[in-house]
Amino acid sequence: MKFNTLEIKNFLTIGKASLSLADKGLILVQGLNLDDPSAKSNGAGKSSIVDALCWVLYGETARGVSGDAVVNVKAKKDCLVSVDIVDGDKRYLISRHRKHELNKNALHVLASDGGDITKGTDKETQAVVEQILGCSYEVFISAIYAGQEKMPDIPSMTDKQLKLLIEEAAGVTRLSQAYELARGELLKQGSALDAAKASHETALVMYTRQYDTLKDFEVKRESWGSSHANSIKDKKALLIEKLKALKLTIDERIDEAILKELITKRQENIDNMAEISKSEEPKKKLELKLGELSYKKIFIKSKESERVRDINEINESIESIGSRKGKKCKECGKPYTEHDGEELVNALHKKLEKSNEELEKIKAIKTLLDEQEAILKAEIDKLPNISFGELIKRGNELAEAIADAVKKDDRATLARRDANEAKRQLEELEKAVNPYEDTVREFEKKLAEAKVALDIDVAKIVDLDRGLEVYRDTVKVFSPAGVRAHILDTVTPFLNDRTAHYLGILSDGNISAIWSTLSRTAKGEIREKFSVDVENDKGADSFGGMSGGEKRKVRLACALALQDLVSSRATKSIEMWIGDEVDHALDDAGLERLMSILNDKAKEKGTVLVISHNSLTDWIDNVATITKKDGYSEVEGALS
Repeated sequence: MKFNTLEIKNFLTIGKASLSLADKGLILVQGLNLDDPSAKSNGAGKSSIVDALCWVLYGETARGVSGDAVVNVKAKKDCLVSVDIVDGDKRYLISRHRKHELNKNALHVLASDGGDITKGTDKETQAVVEQILGCSYEVFISAIYAGQEKMPDIPSMTDKQLKLLIEEAAGVTRLSQAYELARGELLKQGSALDAAKASHETALVMYTRQYDTLKDFEVKRESWGSSHANSIKDKKALLIEKLKALKLTIDERIDEAILKELITKRQENIDNMAEISKSEEPKKKLELKLGELSYKKIFIKSKESERVRDINEINESIESIGSRKGKKCKECGKPYTEHDGEELVNALHKKLEKSNEELEKIKAIKTLLDEQEAILKAEIDKLPNISFGELIKRGNELAEAIADAVKKDDRATLARRDANEAKRQLEELEKAVNPYEDTVREFEKKLAEAKVALDIDVAKIVDLDRGLEVYRDTVKVFSPAGVRAHILDTVTPFLNDRTAHYLGILSDGNISAIWSTLSRTAKGEIREKFSVDVENDKGADSFGGMSGGEKRKVRLACALALQDLVSSRATKSIEMWIGDEVDHALDDAGLERLMSILNDKAKEKGTVLVISHNSLTDWIDNVATITKKDGYSEVEGALS
C-alpha cells in the first residue's frame, strides 16, 4: 500500500501544499523559520507534513493534536487534508476537514471502484478508513511514524509497561481482547444456563401454583353461582318493599289542582300586601307635611305673643308720659317739658301702629296655617286604614300548606327513585356473568402454554450446556497459557535478533540489549518478568551508566526492532517509514551507521522521510525544505 499524493490546506503551519510521497527513496526534511530567525528550523513546520498525514488518517496527530487546534492560526478556517492511497489495483481518496466553509468538520472517503463510501457518522467512516489501512492509530505511530515525542524509553520501562508495549506490538492485545470476549461469552453462556435452569425451576413452581390457583377459582366459581342466586332473591324482596312504600307516598300526595289553588291564593295575598304598601306611601307623605305645618304654627304663635307683649308695653309707656313733666332725664339731667312729652307720644303711637300691623299679618298667617292643617287632616282621614297582621297570618298559613304539599311530593319522588334503583340493581344482578368463568378459562389456557414453555426450557438447557463446552475450549485457546503464550515465546527471539541487528550497525557490536521474559529472584526462583538488559563491552555494564549518545542508540535500536515487530504483525504492508529527530544526540560515527540503516529501510519501504534540525545532506541527497514566512509554511524540493 502506497500513499501517493498528500494535499494540505491551512493545517498547522502549512498554508497550502501538494506532496508526492510514493517511491521517493530516502528524503531529508529540513526547515527554515523566517518569522523567527533565532529559532532556526524550529517551528518551521517540518513535522506538520507528517502530522497532516497522521491527522487525515486518524483525526489526531502523533503529538496528540486534534479538533480545532489543527487549523492554521492565521487562516482560522478552511482546514483540509486529503491523501490518495494506492492498494494494488484499488485506489482511495480520504479527505478530512476542520472549520471548512463547505464541508464543516466532515470525513469523506471515495473509492475508485465504489464511488462515495462515506458512512452516516464520522465514527463509522473512521472504521472504514482503518479497514482500508489495515492498522489502527497505535500501530501506525509505532510501525510507520517514529515521532520525536513518541519514541519509547524501552530499556527504562517497568515490567508492567514493557509487557503492555510488547503485547500491543505483537498484536497480543487483540488476543487479550478475544480472550476477554470469549471469557465474557463463557460467563454469559454460564449465566444463561444458570438463568435457564433457575427459570425452569421457577416455571415449575409457577405451574404448580397456577394449577392450585385454578382449583381455587373453580371453587369460587361455584360459590359465586350459589351466592348470586340468593342475591337475586333478596333484591326481588327489596323491590317489593320499595314499591309498597312508593304507593303509600303517592296516596299521601295533595291533588295537583288543590296545590295550584293554594299557590294562587298565596300570590293574591302577596299582591294585596304590595297594594297596601303602595297606599301607605301617600299617607306618610301627608303626615310628614302635617308635622311640618304644626312646627310652623308653633313658631307663628310665639311671634303673635311677642307682638301682643310689645303693644302692651307701648300703651303703658304712653300712659306714663304725663307723669314725667318737670322730672329730670336720667341720661342728660335736663327736666322734661310739655313739648318733650308730645314728641315722645307721637313716636310711641307710630311704633304702636307698626306693631298692630305686624300682629294682623301674623294672625292672617295663623288663620292660613289652621286652614291648611284642616285640609291635610281631611285628606288623611279619607285614606283607608288597613293592618298587615291578618294578611301576614294568612300568607304564613298558605306557605305552610304549600310546603307540606311539596314535602309529600318530594317523598313520593324519592320513593319512586328508590324503587327504580332497586329495579335497576335487580336487572343488573340478573344480567351479571360469573366473574370467575373467564379466569378459569384463562388459567386453563396459561397452564397449557406453561407446559409447552417447560418443554422448550428443557431443550434450551440442553443446547446451552453443549454451547458452554465450546466456550470453555475457546477460552483455553485465547488464555494467557494458550495462543498468547506461544506468540510471546516467538516474539522475544525476533526482538533480540532485530535489536542485535540495529545495535550491531549503530555501535560496531560493542553494545548489546537482550529482551527477556524471565528473571531469577534472590532465592534463585524463576519468574515471569519483562526487561531489556543492556551491556557495553567497552563501557558501562548497565543502561543507566551509559552516555547520552549510547542511550540514544539503544533506544533507537529497540524502537526500530519494536517497529519491525509491529510491521510484521500488520494486516497490510505500508510502503513508508518516517523518522522524526531520530538522529538527535548521535555522534558522527553513530549518525553514519544510522544512515546505513535508513538507506536499507528506504529500499525496503520505498519512501523514508527523515525530519531533522541537523544538516544531513552529506548522507541524504534528496531534500525537502519547509519554509515559514508570514504565518504560513511552504514545501519545496524533493516532495513537491
